[in-house]
Amino acid sequence: MSKDSGYDSAAESVSSSEVVHAVNRLVQEDLGDGPLILPLYSNLMQRREQCVNGLCCSGSCKPCLFHKASMGCPRGANCLYCHECDIDADRIPQRPRKTLRHKIKRNVEELLQRFDTSPERVHDQLQSMASSSHYAANFLA
Repeated sequence: MSKDSGYDSAAESVSSSEVVHAVNRLVQEDLGDGPLILPLYSNLMQRREQCVNGLCCSGSCKPCLFHKASMGCPRGANCLYCHECDIDADRIPQRPRKTLRHKIKRNVEELLQRFDTSPERVHDQLQSMASSSHYAANFLA
């Protein structure tokens, strides 16, 4: 009998691979092999202006995970994510299998250990992780 890999659907494996690709992309950008960050920054700033003006509720908004947290958002007014919208307020909570939950917790703990060296990058990576997994968003909130 084969061991259970911890994934109960293709969607979960896709979402975890998306996180891996996002982390790899961030590492490549950090090393200088990736695309310039300026276009990404200007795109996020445009989205932030839309949110401030109340135009973000069309579903394209990326809410900040940390804005409503007890300590608040570490970036404050400089945050590129929306502080106006709630994170999936109407979503149905999902609980993935235990191995995937442990994997998400382990990844979050590893990222938080690197927070002192690169808080901006860790914030972006946690945002990316939460956008691909409802469990990660609930865990971080």
